[in-house]
Amino acid sequence: MMASHDLDAVRLAGIKNLNIVVLNDERYGSEEKYLRPLALPFDTITQTLPDVVALARVYGGDGVVVRTMDELEALALPRTGLFIVDVRLDPELDGEQALPRKRQSITAQFGE
Repeated sequence: MMASHDLDAVRLAGIKNLNIVVLNDERYGSEEKYLRPLALPFDTITQTLPDVVALARVYGGDGVVVRTMDELEALALPRTGLFIVDVRLDPELDGEQALPRKRQSITAQFGE
């Protein structure tokens, strides 16, 4: 979300079909690998959850928060407009573990 102002550029450019997927683990995940070995607290990398759907609406789009695999599999992406999918991941899982278990069905629907 560090470049959310870029959504205004999308609006100004008149881009008519843009789907954005945010893999949201509620942390600045890349920093965690440095803090964990030193047993330092994660409070400096934990972030509050922004309202991504509201953000999309500000820029003329829409969005959805996905919390379960069933919600992800049922998701139908729109063919027009700006649409942001906020996929909530477990911040305690790492890499492949954080991805949905049924990866093959997701890849088939949305691509690699």
